[in-house]
Amino acid sequence: MTSLSSWRIFSRNRESPTIDRVAEQFITFAARLEHDSLPAEVSLLLPNQDGARALIKAIHAAEIPAQDALGLGLFLADPFFIVDHQIDALKAAGISWITNLPSVAQHDDSFAQQLSEVQFNLTRELDRLAEFKAAGFRIAVTVTDATGATAACALDPDMLIVLPHVGDFSAGFPSFRHRGVSADAVSQAAKKSGWEGPIYGLGTTLEAESVRLWPDVLDGLICRPQRL
Repeated sequence: MTSLSSWRIFSRNRESPTIDRVAEQFITFAARLEHDSLPAEVSLLLPNQDGARALIKAIHAAEIPAQDALGLGLFLADPFFIVDHQIDALKAAGISWITNLPSVAQHDDSFAQQLSEVQFNLTRELDRLAEFKAAGFRIAVTVTDATGATAACALDPDMLIVLPHVGDFSAGFPSFRHRGVSADAVSQAAKKSGWEGPIYGLGTTLEAESVRLWPDVLDGLICRPQRL
């Protein structure tokens, strides 16, 4: 049976019009390999997961309670992924939000460049997200840096999600300060692009309870994945 994980969303100010109806959670596959030295955020990038069709089938089987803002994380760099083929099944499953999670943008620059040479890149993910937006879904773009944020803002997404690079996990879960630097770079790029939507950064459930510790540029946290 396919295992799923939930990435819960916590907002700084639920009354803010900029985060109106932000997704309550994003569902992805659960990491198949789990170890203290291999965090789920990294493990999900390994080529050992089933495709989007299996994920959507698992969502139906899990009978997740109906929500107004249920999101799904899909590996949108998959060259065999065809958006039109998934629309009806996603809507039937109650999915209203889509994000590119996991994303090839999480890879460090050298490996990301190699993947880009064979079109496994953020550009392909953004193209798919644009198709989902045109089909009526709300979209959250997962990015890691200012360059990705600039490209993402061209889609006028409903939210941005900032994740660390794979290498940032080499010494354990990145510090809040380190994650804050990336979030600040993404925020500055978004402002230069004229985009003013909400920005969410990766955090822990414990950090989610301490809003005063959050970087000022973040409107909320997307918590590390937990198995459903």
